[in-house]
Amino acid sequence: MVRTLAAAVCAFAVMAAGQWWALSEARKASRAQFAARGEYMARNLAYNATYAAFTGDKETAMALVEAPARASGVVFAVVRRNSGEVLASMGRSQDLVASLSTPVQKSEVKRLSDANNGTVVVFCEPITSTAPALRYAGDVSVGLQESTAEPPLWLLLTPSLVAFIAGIGLVWAAASRSAG
Repeated sequence: MVRTLAAAVCAFAVMAAGQWWALSEARKASRAQFAARGEYMARNLAYNATYAAFTGDKETAMALVEAPARASGVVFAVVRRNSGEVLASMGRSQDLVASLSTPVQKSEVKRLSDANNGTVVVFCEPITSTAPALRYAGDVSVGLQESTAEPPLWLLLTPSLVAFIAGIGLVWAAASRSAG
């Protein structure tokens, strides 16, 4: 009985350690995926907004921000000219858009707080051209809600709970066998 219980406790400890490792790896992968998504959205929007930023075409810029602004977890998307003029902005937090007054000349990631959306991670990307006279045309920013960066804790802990219940069942079965 004692050996069986000790084996069950050891097995549970090994399962718990494995689940902890899996949980930490899943969170790392989730954060990396979140960052890659934000960078891709900003880079893609900057590339596509080149014409709109150079010409000041607000209709084209608005059409470009519409798709990212409606994506899951996106708080806002904005396109600005190098003069600071906002060509297009769409999303749930115009207060955060107004706080992005400084143009960006290189890729940046900022963390901002908003009462309605919590922490928002803002991916900023310059709009550039290969033409020597027209190097910098403006910038784009895409804000993603940070809570979308990680899967819900209950989802990650479900395997640990199942392993715990299975461990308890094994201990109970072993105790019943040795008692009978």
